[in-house]
Amino acid sequence: MARDPIAELRRQLQNLFSELKVPQARLVKLAELHALPLRRTTLSDLLHGSGEPQWTTVEAFVLACELMRSRAKAPAVGPIREALLAPWQADYQQATGHSGPAIPRNDRVPAKAAILSWASWRQLNPVKALEVHPAITASRGESTGAPRGEMPALPAYVSRAHDKALTQTVDAVGLRSQFVVLVGGSSTGKTRACWEAVQRLPEEWQLWHPLAPTRARALLNGLRSLSGVLAPRTVLWLNELQDYLVPEGDPDLGEQAAAELRELLRDRSRGPVLALGTLWPEHWQRLTAVDGDNTPLHPHARELLVGNELRLPETFAGYEGQVAEAAERDPRWRAAMDYGRGRPTQYLAGGVFLLERYTNATAPEQALLNAAGDARRLGHPRVLPEAFLLQAAEDYLAEPDWVALPGTRRRDWAKHALTTLQPGRWGVPGPLRPVRGTPGAVELADFVEQHLRRTRARLAPPASLWTAAVGTGAEAETCNSLARSAEVRGRYRHAAELYQAAADAGDLGALIRLAELRKRAGDREEAERLVRAAADAGYPDALALVAHERERAGDRAEAIRLLRAAADAGHPDTLARFAEQRIWARDRAEAERLAWAAADAGRPRALVDLAELRERAGDPEGAERLARAAADAGHPRALVGLAELRERAGDREEAERLVRAAADAGHRRALASLALWRARAGNREEAERLVRAAAEAGDPGALAHLAELRERAGDREEAQRLVRAAAEAGDPGALADLARQREWAGDREEAERLARAAAEAGHPEALVHLAWWRERAGDRAEVERLFRAAADAGHPDALVSLVYERELDGHREKAEQLARAAADAGHPQALVSLAYEREWAGDRAEAQRLARAAADAGDPDGLTALAELRERAGDLKGANRLRRVGLTADGQEA
Repeated sequence: MARDPIAELRRQLQNLFSELKVPQARLVKLAELHALPLRRTTLSDLLHGSGEPQWTTVEAFVLACELMRSRAKAPAVGPIREALLAPWQADYQQATGHSGPAIPRNDRVPAKAAILSWASWRQLNPVKALEVHPAITASRGESTGAPRGEMPALPAYVSRAHDKALTQTVDAVGLRSQFVVLVGGSSTGKTRACWEAVQRLPEEWQLWHPLAPTRARALLNGLRSLSGVLAPRTVLWLNELQDYLVPEGDPDLGEQAAAELRELLRDRSRGPVLALGTLWPEHWQRLTAVDGDNTPLHPHARELLVGNELRLPETFAGYEGQVAEAAERDPRWRAAMDYGRGRPTQYLAGGVFLLERYTNATAPEQALLNAAGDARRLGHPRVLPEAFLLQAAEDYLAEPDWVALPGTRRRDWAKHALTTLQPGRWGVPGPLRPVRGTPGAVELADFVEQHLRRTRARLAPPASLWTAAVGTGAEAETCNSLARSAEVRGRYRHAAELYQAAADAGDLGALIRLAELRKRAGDREEAERLVRAAADAGYPDALALVAHERERAGDRAEAIRLLRAAADAGHPDTLARFAEQRIWARDRAEAERLAWAAADAGRPRALVDLAELRERAGDPEGAERLARAAADAGHPRALVGLAELRERAGDREEAERLVRAAADAGHRRALASLALWRARAGNREEAERLVRAAAEAGDPGALAHLAELRERAGDREEAQRLVRAAAEAGDPGALADLARQREWAGDREEAERLARAAAEAGHPEALVHLAWWRERAGDRAEVERLFRAAADAGHPDALVSLVYERELDGHREKAEQLARAAADAGHPQALVSLAYEREWAGDRAEAQRLARAAADAGDPDGLTALAELRERAGDLKGANRLRRVGLTADGQEA
């Protein structure tokens, strides 16, 4: 009998899976984490079906098995693909008439991402290889006392409090993986501190600095790699962490990288690893920010960062003796103390020179630097092609300054400025420096970039910056980033041109965003054409949009087909939403079918909704089956929801059993949730028992709940002890609660210390609460200081609230000053709030001016507010035109 190659391949795959001894759901979950196209239904068809398997599914299955075996510390698995797949590929081609892609090799990480051995990285020049700031070699033209060639690359190092904490983290990495991010302004010593700390590691440690093809993509590739690039005892060097976690043009990629890094740090079988990152405070705020409903804007990044940060001061206050000793050994420290204006590290890194270079620049030089700063602020990647920068700067030079130039300089003023801005001084490169390995490109010195981000935060760029990316053929990610910045500023025409350029460069998602702009402009026919074009090309968001159109038209079969295609293409949320619609329509059979499909595609939340439906319908066994399936797929909250239903029905024993199952499945707050239900029912003793169990299971928030219970029982001393224990266990909310208690007790100094600690741990509302207490006491100077501190710690509405209060008090100048400070700090919504207040006070012209300023500063509600103000002023035609076509580059109505 002729051998059936497909049946033989399926038998081999079944044997491979049986050797793993894991549930299908676990393998599918692992495949999802590594972006492999393997779903529950396709896995079942692959192992037990009778039809022709897709070769991509076969490859994804084998890769997932390799991952699972490597995590279980099984013998080496590298040859699996060659041993299993290679002999059958020719037979597969003969049987099916086509071959799949070539068998993938273990080369997902580019060669440039290779790790360095201890001996190699200890010999690195940290300035060139790891982005430690170069140090000055002289001061204001004076000799340092040593010939340039004999000066060490880095100045003498002065340790501060954060160095001690960083050293403790490095010393603890032998026990488990560690992650720490140093937060501080440019040139405060973040990267140098990391370099000093890793010198303590033993010789078996390696180092990896992911850079190519982009930082975010290199990191994600390495974290998902099967080739062991991130082997145990590896330092993961993540300088400028924002480039990894919020890459310009593709923020979703950063969230994937954050999720993978969290997984790496949790997985003891892959450790220990030491991940070190650095961030500016403004980037910290962006990555840890929450919206008005307290929902994180970057949830994986926030979970990764909060609680793992070390703050660096900008001064050396309290370390004068150590600085004096360093000055005796290194003359650069003497110069830093003489000329550093209290911030010696910035001086040592050349920050003073760079800031003076910008301040004293000629008009053409300052125009070019402003263009570079705006490009970075609005989304251009770090590397700036010279052709782009020269074209972008065209409108930055004012007409009188252009006329004042010598005739021979008028035509090539930007090119000449580019040449003069590159040479450095005192051993520090100039404000614009060439990029090694990338001819014809420069990058802006980060000290200058940070200065320009803060001083130009409320300014919208001229037209030349928007058009330069299109005119010079920028990559899709760059065009998308700039397009989004143009759109939120109401520059719709420029946004449309940039989205079109991104689409032309191969980004189908840009077609959807362009379609939204066309729909806003009233061109529905063109908007629909763009969506259909993206759907025809297989873009999942477009497939979902067309599916909803077919659903509204009554063509449910076609809608479901499109939704499944969207899920297969990476958009499983569509199936989950459609399942929810079927639940509300009481179409149980269709709802369950779609819910399972959504779970297979990676969205088990659909099963949670279905479980609740079954519970309400009187099918507790079916409800639990669905909830457990959701928990197995990575959604243990399903069991908590089911437990709550049982608790309400009076079946407390069953509720606790389900909650404990959820806790076993990884839901840290499950027991605390049950305790809260018992407390609400008046069973305080039972609630306290459960909270203690939750605390013992590693939930620090449970201690805060227990403290509240003891407070209500009148045991204040025990309540305060529990709050302190919760704070020490890492619950920032407990710190905020303790700060409130200290304020009420009149211990203001301790209250502020605790509130600041809570803010630094990701709970900046503690400072806001403290500010309101001081407001009630009439201490307005103190109130403003605390609100500013809360804004610096990442609270989006801190200064907005203070603006509102000052406006109501009649302090209009102070209110606007605060609103502009909020916009400079990245919260331009304060200007919108103030605009509405001015309209209410009858000052419509001033209200419109402020709304326009909010749009220039990048608040998407700015243009909306301006249109509303125009409409309420009786200009309906002008309001509608604003909504449709937005503003010109210079802020005028288009």
